[in-house]
Amino acid sequence: EIGVRLVGSEMCIRDRDTENLSLVPGEDGETVPDASGEQTIYENIAVQNTQVNAGDLILVNDANAYVDNNASEIVSIYDKKTEHYHVSGTETSLRETAVDALNHMLEDFYVAKNHSDIIVISGYRTKDQQQKLYDEDLAQTGESTSTRVALPGHSEHESGYSLDVSLYEDGVQSDYDGTGDYSWIDENCDHYGYICLLYTSPSPRDGLLSR
Repeated sequence: EIGVRLVGSEMCIRDRDTENLSLVPGEDGETVPDASGEQTIYENIAVQNTQVNAGDLILVNDANAYVDNNASEIVSIYDKKTEHYHVSGTETSLRETAVDALNHMLEDFYVAKNHSDIIVISGYRTKDQQQKLYDEDLAQTGESTSTRVALPGHSEHESGYSLDVSLYEDGVQSDYDGTGDYSWIDENCDHYGYICLLYTSPSPRDGLLSR
């Protein structure tokens, strides 16, 4: 796959409550959170085992399969995108919350760096689509397992929160490497609920090669 993968989780932001957080002078003169009063930063919620796969904060990798959850939230990125980035096709899709976060992030990126050449080249995939990619890779390499495509059922793309991006300008697509002005995305994507994955060696998350 060309480019970089962004994986989103709305709960990365939603679980943090700082609206009622006040700062007070610390011993060294630095401001620190005020420990007095009722200030909830994180809240632990107990759920039944049957509910652990619900919600937005999930782990998907070679050891943890994705459990399909509310695919009706999947929408076309093209139908909801802003003018400051591209998408490879009208069928490329994500969960609506992930598209909203992507729109906000790339709008802010445009304001900060005046670039509108990001292109989303891959988004949500069904398990059957992931199986097709996996089989095609095995046919190309002649291997029994793949180091480039996640196992069907174990791809973050099946969650609807993961996307791959490259650069696109004047009809030419090129690799995204997160350097120069584009380091803004790597450094700030967590503010929008995303994390950026860019590896040149096997990933510690799922053992796959460069993505």
